[in-house]
Amino acid sequence: MRALIDLLRRRPAFRALWLGNLTSELGDWMGWVAVSVYALGEGEGIVPLALAYAAHNLPVALVSPIAGVFADRLDRRALMIGAAAAEGVLTLIMMAVVLADALAWLPLVLLLRSGLAGVFVPAERAVLPRVVEREELLLANTIQSTTWSVIFSVGMALGGLLAALGPALALGLDALTFFVSVLLFWRLPSVRPEAPLDPAQRGARAPWAAICAVAAELREAWRWQLPRPEVSRALFAKTALALAGATSWVLLYRVLWAAAPSIEAAAVIVGVMHGVRGVGTGVGPTLGTWLVRRGFDRMPLWHLAIFGALLGMTPLFLPLEHPAPLWVIGAGNLLWGIGGGTTWVFSSVTIQSESPDRLLGRLNAVDFFLFLVVQSGSAVVAALLIEGGMYHGAVGAGAAALGGLVWVGINLRARRLRRREATAPGA
Repeated sequence: MRALIDLLRRRPAFRALWLGNLTSELGDWMGWVAVSVYALGEGEGIVPLALAYAAHNLPVALVSPIAGVFADRLDRRALMIGAAAAEGVLTLIMMAVVLADALAWLPLVLLLRSGLAGVFVPAERAVLPRVVEREELLLANTIQSTTWSVIFSVGMALGGLLAALGPALALGLDALTFFVSVLLFWRLPSVRPEAPLDPAQRGARAPWAAICAVAAELREAWRWQLPRPEVSRALFAKTALALAGATSWVLLYRVLWAAAPSIEAAAVIVGVMHGVRGVGTGVGPTLGTWLVRRGFDRMPLWHLAIFGALLGMTPLFLPLEHPAPLWVIGAGNLLWGIGGGTTWVFSSVTIQSESPDRLLGRLNAVDFFLFLVVQSGSAVVAALLIEGGMYHGAVGAGAAALGGLVWVGINLRARRLRRREATAPGA
């Protein structure tokens, strides 16, 4: 803990980045609980909830690859400030739409705001390696994950309370958090990509022409990571867990909604369970970092985290007629959070420390794109299968098994690549 505090004290730019993220994330989670409770409260099953989740994430996924190209060309600080300010304005518009009872416009504004989050994330992840030293990346990511877990828990709990008061208040507070984060990001130094553009290519690579070159530039980053086992594994680690995690997320709502005596009780229980998982996302990276700094190999811990998270999801697979006790579901959520948080930090640190600065924006965008598309798609597919009559435990167990198989396949490929490198001429 002392090392984490010392890093915040030594690195004022990292401190500003960290505080800005915390502020905006608090508003996001408060708003999400209100949206999810509203979706389930309509009484049309879990498909509307899964679709709302996908609508919240897919615009981010679609925009992030383009934003990753810009993050490797432009000032990343400016991109973060512009995206956060625009999200704040759009959130105010969402609040006005709610107050005017013009709810038909709300999905459109939400889609636009979600797309701006896709601009912010690749830039923010590419900034982190520039405000701390390489050997400090594990600590920095651990700080972000640990405090994210606190904000996630607090935001979910507040969101559950605000859901009973109406969405306008939550949206107003959400907008305020974006504007506060803009003020914090303003304190960051300029963060331009380290590798300057070739003067001969400036005309073809000007920002206004970037859209035309997106496919080629993303292909460059994709080809760069393919023969590099560590980076390639990190790019797909979150995706492997997302296959099972999104399905279990849908099941969590379904199981708790069936067990709750009222909508208000369901909102509170959902908030508490998300809060428990949020605590796990802080405990896991903190413990993992502590062990790595004392000489433990990262990979066995990573394997344990992945399969521990999958194990934590299993209480949700029991029949609705005989559900697991709430304390068992809570314990599973804690284990799920520990494994998920550790995976997030280990994969992010690997990408940031093993990749050149000129590709960081694009690689982080690819990482985020894969994670969000798989997570959103899995949630919708799981909801459709369950609503179509398939036993929800079978859907959950199948998704967990698929996630585990993907992780095993990723590691087998990494081992094969390392063996090829070792036997190559001149190795």
